[in-house]
This record gives sequence, structure tokens and C-alpha cells, in this order.
Amino acid sequence: MTLDGRLADVEQLISCIQCSGVSETNSICDGVLVLCVQVLAEKQDSTDKESLIKLIVDPGRKVSCGSSLLPYVLPYVLPYILPYVLPYVLPYILPYILPYVLPYILPYVLPYVLPYVLPYVLPYVLPFASALDFNIY
Repeated sequence: MTLDGRLADVEQLISCIQCSGVSETNSICDGVLVLCVQVLAEKQDSTDKESLIKLIVDPGRKVSCGSSLLPYVLPYVLPYILPYVLPYVLPYILPYILPYVLPYILPYVLPYVLPYVLPYVLPYVLPFASALDFNIY
């Protein structure tokens, strides 16, 4: 099926194996998919190869098939790297993400930040206060 390019049939076969009730279906399906990926690698058709690699469950087998290691390692490594990288990256990405994030976090952050920010902002706002109508009835 793989040699003929019938990848939809391979996916159907994998779904039948998963529904069959056989023990260790993930291992069997991964084995079939690894063989199909190896056939496609010999055929040197990488676009079809990626669609089959996505179906493999075992991360070790995905990496052995030539898939990128990053999606599997990143969730484990990121908490350790982020505290060191974030101070250097944040000034560059903050202007781009702040307009999208600010409306969601402002109601939660403002009550805590306002008492500290207000003394610095108020001297700049007060000269313009006469131009605003603050009549409270």
C-alpha cells in the first residue's frame, strides 16, 4: 500500500488494528507505521512521511523515523530554560504580545499595580484634570 502511495489505506489499517481489541495495539500500529515510513524514506517522499510519523504514538520511534525531537523534548526542558532565556527575549516579544494579552490580565493585575504606579502617573495627569469634566452629582 505504501509503495502504491495509498496512505489513506494505511491509515485505515491502523484504525482497524486499534479497534480490533488486540493487546498492545500501540506497539503493533507503531511497528507498521515505522515500516511504512522506512519504505517512504527509500522512495524519498518526505511529505507523505510526515503524515505517517504523526500517527506514531511512541516518541522514541517518532524520533528514529526522522521526526524532529523538539516537540517531544520541549515540554520537559522549557521550565528549566525559560527563567534564563525570558529576561533576554521578553523585551523583544512583549510589544507584539501585550496588545493581545493585556485586556485579559489587566482586570486581575490592576488592583495590585495601581497603588504603586499612581504616585508616578498622577503628577502628569493632574495638569490636564481641569480640561476633563469631573462633576459628580
